[in-house]
Amino acid sequence: MDLSLIIYSLKSTFFDNVSIFIQDYYIVFVLLGLILTGIFVNRKTALKILIAVLLMFAVASLIKDFTQEPRPCQVYALKNLECLTTQGFPSIHAGMSAIFLFFLIDTSFAFAAFLLSILVMFSRVFIGAHSIPQVIAGFCFGIMCCKLSGIIGDKIDKHVD
Repeated sequence: MDLSLIIYSLKSTFFDNVSIFIQDYYIVFVLLGLILTGIFVNRKTALKILIAVLLMFAVASLIKDFTQEPRPCQVYALKNLECLTTQGFPSIHAGMSAIFLFFLIDTSFAFAAFLLSILVMFSRVFIGAHSIPQVIAGFCFGIMCCKLSGIIGDKIDKHVD
């Protein structure tokens, strides 16, 4: 049996609610994370996160359209709380969590970013929105977007300074 389905079968009202909350409000978390990074870390890091987030949305949307890989809740007709109709590969939520973890790893927020990243990735599998490979791919694409945003952000900094 697929490990993703085993995780999905571990039903819990608490984790269902947490997972749906993450699914529904992750844009708010991303915006709040950007603002807090700008305030408590620095504006250059916040700029690089913003660039990485925009890249992640663009790249993941193109990949989803190209691969047309369905979500587990679509393939297995899982009784998901809310099965999205969009494609599943890669997980944008996992990519966003990777972005914040990448840029906050050397700060006092690293542990919180790590825990939130694990929670987000687990929640996506837990509710059947993504398979484990889709989540891992999203995380990896998020890291690649971070690397690219670092290059772009440094070029912007040179022109602004």
